[in-house]
Amino acid sequence: MELYFYFLEKTGIRCEECDVIEKPKTYYPANRFPDGIYTAFFRKDEVDRIRCCYGRTYIILTEMNKERAAEAFTADCNYEISCRENKIRVANEEIQELKETVSMIEQWRAGDGNEQ
Repeated sequence: MELYFYFLEKTGIRCEECDVIEKPKTYYPANRFPDGIYTAFFRKDEVDRIRCCYGRTYIILTEMNKERAAEAFTADCNYEISCRENKIRVANEEIQELKETVSMIEQWRAGDGNEQ
């Protein structure tokens, strides 16, 4: 049996085929997994899921399917964009609160009638 490893890289998407030995719950390489894969086996439930390991993002499929790999990588990237945009929004709210605090401190320092 063959598994297809799709790697998301800076320069594009790389696909590598790998002969595997199928067990009831796992896949073992017949020889070795593609470069960048540092494990002895994969569980069957790990197939068709985005994985990140040692700075590599990849997906394993049981058939060559460029469209499925592209969909998975796009969904993963969109999720990461959303997370980062949310972090920026929260950071901007915290910055605004800090600016308001600085303004309140300056008003207090100027002694606009409040207690000292």
